[in-house]
Amino acid sequence: MSKAYKTIIPLILFLSLFCNLTSHKTLPALAKTNDLNTLYKQWALSRTKSDFKKAEQLAQKMLQIARRKYGRKHQNYAVALHNLALTYSDQARYKEARENYTKALNLEAKLGLKQSLSYARGLSNLGTVLDELGDTKAA
Repeated sequence: MSKAYKTIIPLILFLSLFCNLTSHKTLPALAKTNDLNTLYKQWALSRTKSDFKKAEQLAQKMLQIARRKYGRKHQNYAVALHNLALTYSDQARYKEARENYTKALNLEAKLGLKQSLSYARGLSNLGTVLDELGDTKAA
């Protein structure tokens, strides 16, 4: 996967998360997202620097925060799963990446988000992971 591709995907996921967060009608809801936004920026920077250990820790923390604040049936939780999957993919940990992409895509499908950019990118990323695992038929 090219470096530009690895950089653009998290940016798109962040923008989709940010757009979703800013669509809330109350300021307290926005205030609660600062942790995720800050962690996301640190995570993206860690990936850019190829500090995958730190990126993985940050991705896991974002997932915990998203689960705690929004629950397991929310788009922000799906975005956090995508981010963790990207981090695993960066490290060639394709089985773990596949598991998280699958969870994120299943959740987005249940939330009616099959037409979203995030869903399309997730399918593409999952296909790449499946190809890396040698499962070209499923890819």
